[in-house]
Parts: sequence; C-alpha cells; structure tokens
Amino acid sequence: RVVAEEAAADHRNAQIMEQNQKDFEILGHRTREGHIAKQVFSFATVEGASFCLNVIFYDLIISKTSLPYTLARPLAAFAVFSCFSYPLWKVIFGKPSCLNKFS
Repeated sequence: RVVAEEAAADHRNAQIMEQNQKDFEILGHRTREGHIAKQVFSFATVEGASFCLNVIFYDLIISKTSLPYTLARPLAAFAVFSCFSYPLWKVIFGKPSCLNKFS
C-alpha cells in the first residue's frame, strides 16, 4: 500500500514540476543563450539535492512526530520545494541581464 501511495505522490510531484516548467516559460524565463549546459547541470544538481532533502525531512517527520504518511509526505515535499528548490530554480532560470530593465 505504501509503495502505491509513493508512486502516486511521485506522479503528482512530476505533474507539479511539469506545470512549474510551463509557468517559467510563460513568465519569460527562457534559457539564456549559450548557458544551456550550465543550466542543465545546475538543475540536475538542485533536483538531486532536493531528492536527498525530501528523504531526510520525510524520515525526520515520521520518526519525530506521529503524523500519518498521508500528511508527512506532502509536508516534507512542500517544505523542500518552497524553501530550497523553487528559490534555486529562480536563480538557474532567471531572466537574462538584458531583460532586467523591463522588470
């Protein structure tokens, strides 16, 4: 049962990430010319660290509180996303400096 819940949660997280990717494109956060390899590497690094932080926070929440799995998993994912992943995505996929004058 837990495996099925984890698979469903992973699917929801993938959908959220896909929507966020579209949001970045809509908001004009395009790939800076000539920096695609750096952005891919930075994004992969952030996602790897996010995965590790999710595991750590989830384990802490489960071991230190009596929260059920159905609350602990999204709570850990939201904390990592809002405090770590999203702020770093804004740095990685930020507007090119030539567009700052329009902000």
